[in-house]
Amino acid sequence: MALACGKGRRPGYIIGIHCIQQTKAAEVSAMPIVNQDHSSDVLRERAREALRRQYDAMKVSRFSDWEWCAEGFGEGLDWLLNHPKNIRKGTYLTRTPDKEVWRCGLPTALGSYPIIYKYYDCNRSGLLDRLAVSNAVNEAVNTFALRRIGIPMSEVLACGEYRQLGLLNSAFLIARCAENTYDGSVLMPTGMLADNRALKLSFAAKAMKYLALAHRCSCLHGSYKAHKILFGVDADEDDMDVIWADVSTCRFVSPKMMRREIPMDMVRLFGDLRFSADESKKLCNEDLQDKPDGGYSGPTLWKA
Repeated sequence: MALACGKGRRPGYIIGIHCIQQTKAAEVSAMPIVNQDHSSDVLRERAREALRRQYDAMKVSRFSDWEWCAEGFGEGLDWLLNHPKNIRKGTYLTRTPDKEVWRCGLPTALGSYPIIYKYYDCNRSGLLDRLAVSNAVNEAVNTFALRRIGIPMSEVLACGEYRQLGLLNSAFLIARCAENTYDGSVLMPTGMLADNRALKLSFAAKAMKYLALAHRCSCLHGSYKAHKILFGVDADEDDMDVIWADVSTCRFVSPKMMRREIPMDMVRLFGDLRFSADESKKLCNEDLQDKPDGGYSGPTLWKA
């Protein structure tokens, strides 16, 4: 899979680009975090406002190529896209039929910090998907929306799409790598910290707290898996915080749809971490305290 293949470009070859809209993007990043004690209606409106503003800031086009980067990252983006071999010199993290994820570092002159580069090959997607926006765009705008309501998120640095005759060919997203972290897969049954039950419960409790916050603003995650949640390597059960690292599957829906979908978001994480029935019930009860207007009681949420 080539790391980029936009309109009029040979696979594996990336020409230099001109980064745009850096100031406006900074304005979205600077939007104040909403007080989580606000009503669900207020949280929902603030999240949707941030999502719309970031979409506008990126000047997403469904007809032609476009690229966007955060303020101050223009030279870094040019360096990455003009030197794709340096991306491949990094660490290969994951691959699916239509997506590659790499971890690499910027040179000293550009900050010398690690980044995550996600490349999407959209040619295998169906026609309707190729007419829509890519998962790279979904992740970028969702990141800004969820950060707005107080969920710790990975920092998105750049995003872009390449089209031919309006059909998606490929897309990319670049995020700053959260250093000194594990992802939640280390707490799964085959992970190196699987036997640390207290740490696993603390991780899940904080992860569920942020999931409840997303649910309050009518946002469904859609793939709330342990490996998409990060925590510090020095964290312990008394001092745990987490960072959401992949929100491309999140979607904002009408409040009427939430009741049916909420349990599915929760059960994916419970399944990864293999909690006992008692542990799952305890986490469900804690979720209800953070989400009093979710339409469930303890027994009905557990049954669902």
